[in-house]
Amino acid sequence: MEVDEIRQRLKDYGLKVTPQRLVVYEALNELCHPYAEDIINYVHEKNPNISIATIYNTLEHFENKRLIFKLETCHDKMRYDCRMDKHYHVCDPEHDKIEDFHDPELHNLIADYLEKKQSNSINVRDIRLLIVGNYTN
Repeated sequence: MEVDEIRQRLKDYGLKVTPQRLVVYEALNELCHPYAEDIINYVHEKNPNISIATIYNTLEHFENKRLIFKLETCHDKMRYDCRMDKHYHVCDPEHDKIEDFHDPELHNLIADYLEKKQSNSINVRDIRLLIVGNYTN
């Protein structure tokens, strides 16, 4: 994603475009399901003057605006994901690796099941699925 696209995305979510927000979102976009430490390292390579507190506050603000979400891993450590399209994750704990898993049929199956089985007291906003396994190749 180019800088202009990141600027527009921030604006689309009602966020003021600042250098700090730009570089944090750039890190999220460039790194694959990064840990906070990965984001901090990326940001500090680009701009060492941005504090760790600012980075964490920016991540929290992005999550509150639903621009990103936290992803719990197989090792109970949090990662971040800026891809907000409907997808799931495959986690290989042996290699500490997470990959996106796209399957519209599975999403529709889960959504239809929940619609049929749930009571009217729950409004499903999102479906997140973490598939744990080891890669064979």
